[in-house]
Amino acid sequence: MLSLNFSKSELTNIFPFYILMDKEFYISDIGPSIVKMIGDIQGQNFKDLFYVKSPKNILLEDEWDLQDMIGKLLVVESILHPIKTTFRGQLIFLKESNQIIYINTPWFSDLNQMDIYDLTISDFALNDTTPDLLNVLKSKEIVNADMMVVADELINERNKLIEKNKQVEILAKFQEQNPQPIIRVSFDGEL
Repeated sequence: MLSLNFSKSELTNIFPFYILMDKEFYISDIGPSIVKMIGDIQGQNFKDLFYVKSPKNILLEDEWDLQDMIGKLLVVESILHPIKTTFRGQLIFLKESNQIIYINTPWFSDLNQMDIYDLTISDFALNDTTPDLLNVLKSKEIVNADMMVVADELINERNKLIEKNKQVEILAKFQEQNPQPIIRVSFDGEL
């Protein structure tokens, strides 16, 4: 059977957002990127700091609630931090130490959220695509904003063309209404 042991520096390099806890949910160690986001939460209880967003109906009442989540996607949100922070990851039970590790990454929907926490690409594991996906999302937002500007310009041009076409129609009818026009007066008396 394969057994892997990581030093703390190796663990933080691979999983900078990890949360290590005992079976009673007390946090014994955390990754440096978690500290940067929500502070030093060592010694505190996981269920006092986070609530489970997905899957629904997980209350974290006893150790078996988390045990049922091992190997499944677990999305949690911070409770006490002023800015609600969502994390997405999975729980792994470590038999040798009788601990549970939550391997996760922040679940951001906007590149600006990295700025809020003063996070950089180096705060993420090299294999974590979160910063890359946020950059793609930001690029898409920029392109969409540019497309909206172009669309507005096209609408303005279309409206100008419609107005000019109305004027051309009026001038074209002028010859039909009077083959030898000198002046044209509307029913309202306008020239």
